[in-house]
Amino acid sequence: MTENDLKCELLEMDIKLRRKQDFWETPRNLFIMAGALAAIVATVAGLAGYKIGSTPPPNIIINIPPLPK
Repeated sequence: MTENDLKCELLEMDIKLRRKQDFWETPRNLFIMAGALAAIVATVAGLAGYKIGSTPPPNIIINIPPLPK
């Protein structure tokens, strides 16, 4: 094999690799963004749940009127 043949073969292999990478790049990025969004939503929901759970319940005052005579 000559040097030109080796360069052509290397270029063909590089093109095949780039095509494979291009095919998987978009779905991978979408899954990364979906995971980041899920983490943000979980954090906000967790903080909201903590805030709601940490507030003390309101005091309940029951007034009983005196019995009539």
